[in-house]
Amino acid sequence: MRMSISGVAYFAYGSNIDPQQMAIRCPSSKLAAKATLNEYRFIINEQGVASIIAEEGSKVEGLLWDLSPSDINWLDRYEGLQAGLYEKCLVQISLENGKVVLAFAYVATNANRGTPRPDYLERIVGNAEKHSFSSAYVSYLRSLL
Repeated sequence: MRMSISGVAYFAYGSNIDPQQMAIRCPSSKLAAKATLNEYRFIINEQGVASIIAEEGSKVEGLLWDLSPSDINWLDRYEGLQAGLYEKCLVQISLENGKVVLAFAYVATNANRGTPRPDYLERIVGNAEKHSFSSAYVSYLRSLL
């Protein structure tokens, strides 16, 4: 995976860790690296989709994507920014090579825990395994099924 970012850095932790999905949603996106967001926890909210919440001692594993401005516009629409379903937050993530970078992430405005939509979390788990996320993290994701 390449490590340089020429566009806008985006940290994906939910369904957007699927390269096939990102190729459709953001055709010019480029996978840059595996990344970790410390002091946050992955959750499934009441709408049945992924989000993150601040939690000391926790971590969220994901992927860093390099996005163009047009990719961001499409992703904003898809993630429901206009409808208030998600908001963009700036987060500090750690890359596998030890480098720390700033990226934006989508955080659901509803942080109440819920159950995943059918087949949603299974795809996230499958992609987490495909990208060699830690076994402890994959086990945590599986526990939410």
